[in-house]
Amino acid sequence: MKKRNLLLASSIFPAIMALAGISAACQKKFDQVNDGKLVINYGFSSTGAQGRALEEIVAKYNEWIKKPENQGKGYMPVETKTNPNGYSTNDLGTKLHAKERRTFYNLMFNYPTAAAIIAEYDMNLRFKDEDYESYGLSSAFKDVNKYIAYNKNNEKWVVPVSRSSEMNAVNQVVIGKLLKALKDDYSVKFKEGNKTLLEKYVKNYESSADKTTVDSIWDRSKLEDGEAKNKLKEELKDYEISDDVFTNYVDLIKLSNYMKRAFPKDKSLYVLGLDSVPNAVYAMARSIAKGDLAKELVTPDEAYVGTGGYDYSSFHRNPDSPQYKLFKKLIDYILEGINTGAVWIGGGWRYGSGSLTKHKLGFSVGSTAGYYHTFEKDGSKTVTQYNVTGLSEGINLPDGSLKIAKNGNSSAIMQYKSGTFTNSIFPSTYTGTVGRHNKQTVDSNADSLIREYADKEDAFIVSDPANLKVSGSDVKIKNGSTEITIPGAKALGKIFKNDNKDYYFIPKESTKSATIGEEQVANKKDVDWISAPLKANNSGDEISAITPQGPSIVGIHANEAENEAARKFVNWFFKEKVEYTFGSEKKTVTSLEMFNEKGSYLTPTNEFLQKDAKNLKLNEAQKLAFENFKKANSDNANYKIVEDVSSKLSELLRSNIQSALTSMTSLVANSGEIVDFTKFLNLFNGQFNEQVA
Repeated sequence: MKKRNLLLASSIFPAIMALAGISAACQKKFDQVNDGKLVINYGFSSTGAQGRALEEIVAKYNEWIKKPENQGKGYMPVETKTNPNGYSTNDLGTKLHAKERRTFYNLMFNYPTAAAIIAEYDMNLRFKDEDYESYGLSSAFKDVNKYIAYNKNNEKWVVPVSRSSEMNAVNQVVIGKLLKALKDDYSVKFKEGNKTLLEKYVKNYESSADKTTVDSIWDRSKLEDGEAKNKLKEELKDYEISDDVFTNYVDLIKLSNYMKRAFPKDKSLYVLGLDSVPNAVYAMARSIAKGDLAKELVTPDEAYVGTGGYDYSSFHRNPDSPQYKLFKKLIDYILEGINTGAVWIGGGWRYGSGSLTKHKLGFSVGSTAGYYHTFEKDGSKTVTQYNVTGLSEGINLPDGSLKIAKNGNSSAIMQYKSGTFTNSIFPSTYTGTVGRHNKQTVDSNADSLIREYADKEDAFIVSDPANLKVSGSDVKIKNGSTEITIPGAKALGKIFKNDNKDYYFIPKESTKSATIGEEQVANKKDVDWISAPLKANNSGDEISAITPQGPSIVGIHANEAENEAARKFVNWFFKEKVEYTFGSEKKTVTSLEMFNEKGSYLTPTNEFLQKDAKNLKLNEAQKLAFENFKKANSDNANYKIVEDVSSKLSELLRSNIQSALTSMTSLVANSGEIVDFTKFLNLFNGQFNEQVA
């Protein structure tokens, strides 16, 4: 799956409750009706690898409990319910507030934030300590419950299930070219004895079949002879780098800045992409604080009852606090890269891998789960590109563009093709189930806009902030350092519910099919995968911070009988070995192991992390996560897992850091304005202050 980064979609409902001043103490625990069955809610796609694996597990369990030896032991059959909005907790909040007794669920595959929302209603299902210990969870992951709001007694409300991590995907041809330029033109030195990666990237650039393509893209951005180049030469004359530059954010951003300053002219070319910039901020904070939560950004403080005992104010409201000073330091690191045009910020379903494979980005820090999106398959391929007179190069329409199709759904305003699938756009007044792959307009104005273009078959609706911008009534596409108007294009704005992206209508005549050769894109041989930076600095006085991602099992109180049956299912999931089919092979394993192997995730247990990677079927990205998790499991003093504080504000904080830094990037790219912490904080506080008031 393309994630690429799996961020938990935040619930709007808990934020509203916070604004209303409703505290946890006001909420009332209630029992669900005992209907003799368990319901599992999950946020991943039912047709994806994880969804298919879970459905297979549930079918196996329901057969298992029918065996004579399992009768009369409190087991209950299991049903599943998909969440069409992914990991969003909106439905959870609605059911809790309504005290839904008949159509609620018992277990969720979600993130710990869900448990914090459940805790506001005293509705958590507590897993027994002795059961939790019997699951053999790695010490790196088993303390996740300590960081859930309202959980003063470290009760076991969630059980870790699947884990991925972060990686740095390196376009060796691009980075090799930029390193060679620094070395040849600016006298940068590679440190003897610690330059294996640096020299490998330069060598791969020099021998790559993609060299001509990369040269054509980057040379037009090269700094010309003159005062600016002489100044940069003077700065770099004593600059020496080693492979350690890839291990920490400060050095990596510094190197990226120098690379961009040597190739500054094309603002659409970036050196370092951060898919989830909050992950970088949190990892740096944990590294500097050496894993002491009291010295990080969101700190424990029982005075903050409304947020479950965590201070979400000091880091951005109190300039004299250590939290504020740390926040400023970390944001300043990133703003330095944004101001040079070196650092690109993802978010809103935008990922650096798209530019990485087009040779327009050097480093892409993102989820190991997005491994297969960091390179193109060998051979040529057909793509859709913009067809605009004067455009100097082929620019592809972004992944996920909506190709308008003939409407065969009477309930929909429009249908569109995305890949091989046909999906629907429903009007804002539609009250049926939209489904996770369809869209719904946000209001009546959006309804009218979509209706205007509903019959424009083979035209496109796209979100492409990297290439498109609005200028008056025109939509313009970036063409190197200039811009060209797209005839017939129209800015539609934010037209879809639960989607903050700006969309554009692109007429059929302004698109074309094109064949891209293998040497024009980054294939597997052109990319290297190394660990994401684990430290803020290379000072030697920090611990390594490892960012995990992936769902846990979250329990919800129902009634005595169903609660016990839910615990029994989780015990079976973790401990009972049953036979599953993997391709042509049959294996007897736990359902936990089957779920993660088929879903391409790592299993967070001691047993799994003590295995030899050579005996596991792991791709290059999974190997990185596996080795980092092994270090956290065996050397927890120096390698710490970075888990968010889980509360109703945790995802709001993430999304506001991401959106504020994305806005800073746009300001620099579009106006050349230099941004600083004050500008960032004004925007951040405008989005976040009302959430913590």
